[in-house]
Amino acid sequence: AQGSVVTVRSVDTDITGLNIGTVYQDAKIASPTQCTGDAAAWGQNGVNLTSPVNNVPVTDPTLSATPAKLVTQRTRFFRDPNLSTTDAASLDSQVSNPIQVTVAG
Repeated sequence: AQGSVVTVRSVDTDITGLNIGTVYQDAKIASPTQCTGDAAAWGQNGVNLTSPVNNVPVTDPTLSATPAKLVTQRTRFFRDPNLSTTDAASLDSQVSNPIQVTVAG
């Protein structure tokens, strides 16, 4: 039996009005056409970010003294088949609220 895959994503930004969505495509003939040299898009997934303005804010600190902040994170879990939604939600919670450790002494 095939296993379960859980993906937890987060975006931390100061770009006002940024449109954030998820993307998934599984097609023999991809639309739009891929730029990878392959016409297919098998299990492609990720985050789609669309700027609310025509000139996208600069996020590269080597190009601007005051770059906009854009930090994305993806954590992927591979588990046994038929993982419950409760267990998937628990993994999401663990990523969103990591254990905090303090060392004294």
